[in-house]
Amino acid sequence: MQIPVCRDVSQQENPEYNYWNSARRRKTKEQKSDMKKAGKSWKKKMIIILISVVLCALLVLGGLMIYGKAQMGKIPGLTFMDALKYTTQGKPDARITVGIIQDGQASFTVYGENGQILPEENHVYEIGSLTKTITASMISRAVMDGRIRLDDTIDAHLPLPKGKSYPTITELLTHTSGDSAYYFATPMIGNFFAGRNSFNGINRDMVLTKAKGLDMNRESYGFTYSNFGYAALGLVLEAVYNYSSPAQRRRYFAAYRPVSNRICALSSPVRTEQA
Repeated sequence: MQIPVCRDVSQQENPEYNYWNSARRRKTKEQKSDMKKAGKSWKKKMIIILISVVLCALLVLGGLMIYGKAQMGKIPGLTFMDALKYTTQGKPDARITVGIIQDGQASFTVYGENGQILPEENHVYEIGSLTKTITASMISRAVMDGRIRLDDTIDAHLPLPKGKSYPTITELLTHTSGDSAYYFATPMIGNFFAGRNSFNGINRDMVLTKAKGLDMNRESYGFTYSNFGYAALGLVLEAVYNYSSPAQRRRYFAAYRPVSNRICALSSPVRTEQA
């Protein structure tokens, strides 16, 4: 009687197994390759999107700067009423108060949309660049108090890196420091989209950080209107009087009457002994 002999057939020796196993390995490899390609494609798309967003933002900002510069160029040729109507055109909430002091008598007129005259009512306004006049007056007082000299460079009063060429007080006062006409800081982006004042959120540390980056590479510069320059002067006043700008202004107006018939010469400042 012949007894059948059972022999194990290894999977590796099974042609059918080898076929399906190879197919499965190829499929797995293809899937991994597809996933890697998809990952690279996704990263590439994200990079393209980010670059596009940055370029669009730069184009918008550049366009706004060019438009603003073009509009500012029109101002010198406008009459008062032309400028008033242009500023208030199509703005129903516009309010502009113009005060006049003549022969010792004060009066004011309120203008609204399209330059229309409105009832004489008091309104609250942002003081804006009128702070520059106040700052310049306070600098004049600081010179007469012997706290600063107009030919001082700002590093004489602010903690700035050594070995750089910084603008003088005179250069900042007269917008001839060589600083860029446009001041930019990160909060300005949010301010733009929220419709807030451009300088909302700009603090002392930001101004000081920008001042640390200054380094004048020429002996003199032409006139370039600079908001930053007067912000830096505010820091100088804080340093020499040792209290904050708002407190300075309150004490200044409380302690001093307007300076009359006295000139603080820019060309030859006189330093007096500090009391």
